[in-house]
Amino acid sequence: MLLTSKEAGVASYQFQLAESYGALADLVADNGDIDASREANAQAIGILAELTLIAPGNPDYQAEIADRFQAVAALDRDEGKREEALESQEKAAVILDDLVKREPGDPDYRHTLAWAKSRLGDLYAESNRKEDSVKAANESVQQMQYLLVNDLDPEQGDAKRPGHRQDLARLYENLARHWRKQNRKEDAAKCFEKAVQQWDALSRSGAGNLKEVNESLASARAELEKLQGS
Repeated sequence: MLLTSKEAGVASYQFQLAESYGALADLVADNGDIDASREANAQAIGILAELTLIAPGNPDYQAEIADRFQAVAALDRDEGKREEALESQEKAAVILDDLVKREPGDPDYRHTLAWAKSRLGDLYAESNRKEDSVKAANESVQQMQYLLVNDLDPEQGDAKRPGHRQDLARLYENLARHWRKQNRKEDAAKCFEKAVQQWDALSRSGAGNLKEVNESLASARAELEKLQGS
């Protein structure tokens, strides 16, 4: 659907308003005012829902509404409302899945999807949906692995980005924990081994906070050794 210039202008202002409500929601949540955060998120989601009906293919609208659903999920999770949190996180993941399919070359959307899937996996685990938790966590790893291989840094001779490598290591660790909860020690060990490989590569490259990287490397190795010795 093509908008007239006047309609496009109105939509632009509405989107800015939604973004402002989202920023307000995050700010008041950080200050502990959960009710105000919920209200601001609801306002943002309401505006964005209308905008996505008018222009369903607009990636900015999709990305922002997914972000707001994740914010609501985080609030619900913190208050122990697992079903509500899961519902909002699932909505965000569905939107981001579709967004990445339509905009496969945008690394930011894929990065957001990777972490959204990781959070979804955690919520599934808390709801005792073990198979779903592993599936979501594995999908998060796959998305980040794609970024590590394909989203290269041209300023560094198309080198792999340290940030993606660090995120991939953490996502492998998270997947390992899901396997371990199911007593799938061999699968958990494989994931910790891959995490060790990523942390080791970061350590050898000298990129990032080396103290933090080496501590994470030592921790992943310790987890791996526990599993191999059990």
